[in-house]
Amino acid sequence: MTDDNKTIQVDKRLAEMNFGDWEGQETQPLRDKYPDTFDFRGTFSPNFVKYDKGAESYGDLIDRCNSFMHDLKENDAGKTVLVVCHGFTIRGILASLFRIDITDIAAVNNVSFTEISLDEDRFFAPCLLSFNR
Repeated sequence: MTDDNKTIQVDKRLAEMNFGDWEGQETQPLRDKYPDTFDFRGTFSPNFVKYDKGAESYGDLIDRCNSFMHDLKENDAGKTVLVVCHGFTIRGILASLFRIDITDIAAVNNVSFTEISLDEDRFFAPCLLSFNR
């Protein structure tokens, strides 16, 4: 599968979303103080950046995921590539590829597998083969 290529490449664009001042804080106190920053599932709504200084917006996350996927298509077409990243980044990649609102994508379980095929013959049209498995 790897054709004896076991090189690991680290790409900063695949880092987890930056939560600014809220990084590492407990969720419940933030929900109590800023109830409009969470949706009905308990996931950050897009307006959390109004209160969380220094946080990366969903738009910023999607932009860097889009940049990564563009380079992946350019440099690794026809290859099988394993990408390892955190849940918000997976959601950013999916939002970028499928051009959907990131808030329409459910939270990703810890230690899950999402498989996407990019069809070169159809201008790299994405096909979601499995999600959160």
